[in-house]
Amino acid sequence: MIIEWSHFFTLCIQSILVPDTYPFCSHLRSTQQHIHDRLIAEAKQLLSATYMSVGKVAFALGYEHSQSFNNLFKSKTKLSPLEFRRSFN
Repeated sequence: MIIEWSHFFTLCIQSILVPDTYPFCSHLRSTQQHIHDRLIAEAKQLLSATYMSVGKVAFALGYEHSQSFNNLFKSKTKLSPLEFRRSFN
């Protein structure tokens, strides 16, 4: 049993180093990844359901500088927050 778990964790570590190699370990994500995913989900909700400016959305999500929020949003969605919002109109 110990050898099986050891092998499993070795494979999971390898999956972190080489993504998509071991899909059964895909649930192993960093805390930062979970936080970013949650922030993006909340941002999408605010951008699609309210008329808040992007700056106010960023501030509501804890960002002092909207450019940091814009960069994260674009890196995760491939769209800027404004492009995302326009896709709903």
